[in-house]
Amino acid sequence: MPLALAARWHGEAVPKGPWFHPRPDALEYAASAQALAQSGRLYLQIGPLQLRPRYPPGWPLLLVPALKAGVSGESLWRVTGLFGAALAWLLAWLTTRATKTIAGSERAALAAGILAGSLWALAPIAVGVGQTVLSDEPAAFVSIAGLTLAGAGFLQGGRRGALVALAGGLAFGLAASMRPVVAVLMAPPLAVFLLGSFRRFGLRPTLGRSAAWGLGAAVFPAVTVLILLRSGLPAWEWSGYDFWVPQRYARLTDTFSLHHALQPDANFRLAASGRPLSHLGIAARVLLGLPGLRIHHYLGLFWPIAGWLAAISLLRLGRRRTDVTKIVAAALLVWTAAHVVLYSLYFYPSSRFYLAPLALCAVLFATACGVAFARPELRFRLSGLAAAALVLVLTLEGRREMRRDPGPPPRGLDTRERFSTWIALRDRQRRQRPMPFDPVQAQALGLLPPEVASGIRVWGRLPDTVHVRRLRQKEGLPAVRYNRPRRKE
Repeated sequence: MPLALAARWHGEAVPKGPWFHPRPDALEYAASAQALAQSGRLYLQIGPLQLRPRYPPGWPLLLVPALKAGVSGESLWRVTGLFGAALAWLLAWLTTRATKTIAGSERAALAAGILAGSLWALAPIAVGVGQTVLSDEPAAFVSIAGLTLAGAGFLQGGRRGALVALAGGLAFGLAASMRPVVAVLMAPPLAVFLLGSFRRFGLRPTLGRSAAWGLGAAVFPAVTVLILLRSGLPAWEWSGYDFWVPQRYARLTDTFSLHHALQPDANFRLAASGRPLSHLGIAARVLLGLPGLRIHHYLGLFWPIAGWLAAISLLRLGRRRTDVTKIVAAALLVWTAAHVVLYSLYFYPSSRFYLAPLALCAVLFATACGVAFARPELRFRLSGLAAAALVLVLTLEGRREMRRDPGPPPRGLDTRERFSTWIALRDRQRRQRPMPFDPVQAQALGLLPPEVASGIRVWGRLPDTVHVRRLRQKEGLPAVRYNRPRRKE
């Protein structure tokens, strides 16, 4: 939607995207995309070393066409905005279909769809994440599209069921190659769809559609494996977290713990007051819109509660119209619950992990308003209109508050100039001086293609960046895997 693009591309006086905030995540995605575009391999250029990034190549692979088309490294964040606009459109379409199915009114369905798309286009958390190079909003779009296609393929009759299931499998495989945890979270609702297909159509049609889905699901993982092998990495190691953060990934109990869910975490102070919160408490505030966090963590304040409560009445109304309502409701319930359970136990809390359930909440709220619009009684129409107007006002107020929040200061905006000065130095001069820029940011900007990196004989003392610090902590430890730059023949 144009509104979503405008909010993401032009909504801030000083956007965060050009300087790759938040770090090191955004830096790694952009640098990995540059490596894939320039060499077909996945690596981070940290001085003379080529080390594996933390993330699999799915999202960087989607950024490659933009780089090939001439988009600069500083502007890669705008690609994320395109996915945010696509997600706003998808939510509007889903809301329109749901409202029309339940209420039977095309005008009310259209109004509800516009409401859902507008809420997502302007929501502080969606706009904030959509102004970065992070994969969260694109992954939310792919996962919701994948579940929509899989649900349609498994639960609807007709000859196109297998083809739709195939498309759903493609989306699942893409989600897995972008963020494997997203695919894990998609597994419970997919199992519900599979059981629903078996109950409705029997074994043979279900097996046929499952085969089509599985064929589609294998495509992007196969591409991921080929990229990893070409990069000199094991095909089964999609994540580099055990290399970069071994203290959190050496054992499963280091990564997931009930302590994270229930006890305040002093390591991550997300509360607006700076006090620690439990990860379950963070999830409740984000999903319900309860106060306590800064505005960019929210879909909105308070009104998400109405969205979740609306699910109850929508389920009752939907059961009268179609027999698949209970199956879809069960799938969405286990999907949302899986997000809360998994990310509450995870050692690192973040509101952006809940983007997909928040998108569902926006759809539920807008659909409930649409059903109210379609009622003949004036009081229902007025109540739906008042609720929609109030939430839009709260959303706009959240956007204004977000614009007043200065956020972190820009970093590394002069990296191109620093690199040009540094690369012109002689080897003796570089040996005596510290590197005046982050090499990963230089790679993210496209300044360190293989032919340039292989021609640098002396790198000098590396700067004190997060990647360099973690490498220094690993000095002397075994199993430090990296790829040396390939020399030109």
